[in-house]
Amino acid sequence: MRRFFQFRLRTALALMTLCSVALGWFGKNLREWQAEQQAINALGPATVDYSSSIRIPLFH
Repeated sequence: MRRFFQFRLRTALALMTLCSVALGWFGKNLREWQAEQQAINALGPATVDYSSSIRIPLFH
């Protein structure tokens, strides 16, 4: 009977290293995104003032 998924120890360690680096990068970006979201939420709702003192004449 043929055995499936036979890996060398070196291959398994390389795969584990790659996965841990990728997950670490993802976790770092996730924490940064969460900190940004908390900072945005701390500012409160955004308001926009559309009244401007600058008037551009459309017709002369």
